[in-house]
Amino acid sequence: MDIRLTNDLSDLDRLAEEVGAFCATEGIEQSEALQLNLVLEEIFTNIVSYGYEDARAHEIVVTLESTDGGIRAQVIDDAKAFNPLEVDAADTSSSVEDRQIGGLGLHFLRKMTRDQSYWRKGGRNHLTFVKPVETG
Repeated sequence: MDIRLTNDLSDLDRLAEEVGAFCATEGIEQSEALQLNLVLEEIFTNIVSYGYEDARAHEIVVTLESTDGGIRAQVIDDAKAFNPLEVDAADTSSSVEDRQIGGLGLHFLRKMTRDQSYWRKGGRNHLTFVKPVETG
């Protein structure tokens, strides 16, 4: 399934609806579907919030595919080059008041998924990962 979004935070609702529908069709447990949605929402929000230096409309494509033991997701965008897998892990041990803002989306990506990879080709960022799931 391909979900084609624009670089506008108003598309978060549509992303959640599409991910929910895909997971329901595939028989994915609701708790795991919510985790997948959380990771994708964080990635999408970061792309929209930090990836573009102009006000033009850009397309962000989220692809979901069922595989043995998980959902393979790929996010493709034409934002500025950014490899989230090279970013230091977020500080989750300090109190909320002492932590720097940001980084939890990448923390969720690392903790809730496996087989993460990133590459840049043709002016586009490609981020893939697998969300392990059980069907119900």
